[in-house]
Amino acid sequence: MIRQIAVIQWKDETTAEQITEADRAIRLQIESSDVVESFAVGPNLRPGTGRGDYAVVVDFLDMDSWHRFDEHPLHAPARDALLRYAKSIAGIHVEF
Repeated sequence: MIRQIAVIQWKDETTAEQITEADRAIRLQIESSDVVESFAVGPNLRPGTGRGDYAVVVDFLDMDSWHRFDEHPLHAPARDALLRYAKSIAGIHVEF
């Protein structure tokens, strides 16, 4: 199994409506995918200095499944929203 973890720090000027827009785009892609085994997304429950604002955790059977997910047409709107509103995105893929 492969776990993709992304931790997002929003730009200071990002509004609640823009975060909701990004959240909807991310959830739409994940929920529309047939290669996602499980997922969790949402805001940090303990925000603070040096911590991310939002996280996306998605589990896949293997890297081929992740590649299919990454190439899905709904990935573009999710990626675009993140790039538009995020100050930084830290991502990692781990095997478990």
